[in-house]
Amino acid sequence: MATADAIVKKIIAGISGGTALIGIQFSASYLPALAGTDVPINFALLVGLTIVVATLGGLLSAIHPWVCGLALVLLSVPGFSIPNIGAGLICGTLVPVLAQRLRPSVVVLVLGLGHLAWRIPKQPVPTETHEDPRPDIVLVVLDTVSASRTSLHGFELETTPNLDALAAAGAWFVRAQSPAPWTMPAHAAMFTGQDPRDVGVHHEHLTLSATVPTTAELLTDAGYQTGAFLANPWLRRESGLTRGFSHTEGLWEIIDANRSFSILNLVNAKPGKGGAALVRRGLDFLRTQTQPSFVVFNLLEPHAPYHMTPNAQYFGAENPAEVSARVLAQQALGPDANSYPETGELEAAMRVHAAGIRDVDALLGEIWHALQARSRASVLIVTSDHGEGFGEHDIHGHIVGLWPETLHVPLVVVAPGIIEPNTIIHEAVSTKQVHGTILSMASQPSGPGLFDPSGSRPISEHFRPLVFLNRFGGRARHPQFDVEASKIHGETHTLLVSKDANNQATWQCFDIRTDPMERTPLPVTECDRTLQTDLMAHRQRPTPRENPSLPMHAQEQLRALGYIE
Repeated sequence: MATADAIVKKIIAGISGGTALIGIQFSASYLPALAGTDVPINFALLVGLTIVVATLGGLLSAIHPWVCGLALVLLSVPGFSIPNIGAGLICGTLVPVLAQRLRPSVVVLVLGLGHLAWRIPKQPVPTETHEDPRPDIVLVVLDTVSASRTSLHGFELETTPNLDALAAAGAWFVRAQSPAPWTMPAHAAMFTGQDPRDVGVHHEHLTLSATVPTTAELLTDAGYQTGAFLANPWLRRESGLTRGFSHTEGLWEIIDANRSFSILNLVNAKPGKGGAALVRRGLDFLRTQTQPSFVVFNLLEPHAPYHMTPNAQYFGAENPAEVSARVLAQQALGPDANSYPETGELEAAMRVHAAGIRDVDALLGEIWHALQARSRASVLIVTSDHGEGFGEHDIHGHIVGLWPETLHVPLVVVAPGIIEPNTIIHEAVSTKQVHGTILSMASQPSGPGLFDPSGSRPISEHFRPLVFLNRFGGRARHPQFDVEASKIHGETHTLLVSKDANNQATWQCFDIRTDPMERTPLPVTECDRTLQTDLMAHRQRPTPRENPSLPMHAQEQLRALGYIE
């Protein structure tokens, strides 16, 4: 009996040590990691980790208390957090000893849990208010989706059945153009209704001007509840792009907070795409609101690394992880650096990327079904920030290159009772006009929207990507990297000007009626003179410039997505 009692004491000691380890890390590491964010506490994660570590501690302690103690110390080391290591030493030595000697160790655990409950921030409870007839407005950005890769635009694989159905239920903008071939300026344009040059968000300046009002700020002032659920780390708070949202959750914030529990650092450190979790969190936010809401989703499933999606083999690509690794290596090192692509590699990469589009389209379907179930009217706007190149103009990926594969994006607006089904708009529009459309749908004063025929011709632009050039010692890894380029989209022609590091300008005109992929440049005289006049006037507008750098935590997040070698 004495032996059995001793074993029970050892098990209680191990359970106490394991539980205390998670409790201390929760209080000393996890809660501070959530400070300054709107990410709620993940109680399911907390309970799951407690059960796992407490069970492990109890089993190992039954063998010998010091085996348990050593294991708890080792579990605290991953992540190299001083609070976590200190917790491991305490919980692996002092707590088990006290738990064996002080039978009422349960009291200690109760006091500890009470302390944690006291530390947990109290969540506000929604209050009922008067009925507001204005609709909920949801903007879904399918990150890194070219129009040409959607079945809506005739892609050979059925990548977007839900987007196709939404287009039939609302308005489809056939020639939507992004103002930039990468995330930050494209979102800045959608969130302000202005060109990236004018608001100061581009390769040579990474912060939104404080004087420019955002969609979220204007709608918050108008009584809307505003939330943003963002997967792309370029959309971090420091950029100013989340300004005005009353509630913002970034996937990288969730990952960083979760990894403050040392045991989770034993798991593969590369972030997943997180779309399903963000959609769930965003829809939960929407359900708790009693006022009309404006919610933005940025979903990253189609973005590199392509294979990190639930159904990477959906379209039959073999070895998605290997395919994805080859693409990332090529993007990091430049053309021909690793003999890319070899026979069949482009086809495989496009199929894995298409599987990511199919996965994000499924999330889009979940959002639409949830909106239909709400009693309040809803407006759903779906687009992409930019596309993805697969060597069409010697570019694999994005960041630079003002070409159809990086600029032409899907755009659909569904507003039952406001927009007639099967409305198709063939005129060229810019996704910056999303801003004016959202304000108009919220009955607010707005600038040119997507349905405003007075909107100017879309202009797209990219500056010299200094963040990347600096990391390569000023040497461009690709000829199209070390240039500043602008492009104007006319009804029949596009006009592109590129200025290299020696300030030499090259002009190219394309007839998109006969050459939609812009492979054969024409003499500039073939383009309407007004295109050149408008583009030159745009380029003469001043813009803030600097030599931007990124904090270390942002570099780590972007490295996982293939932006940084």
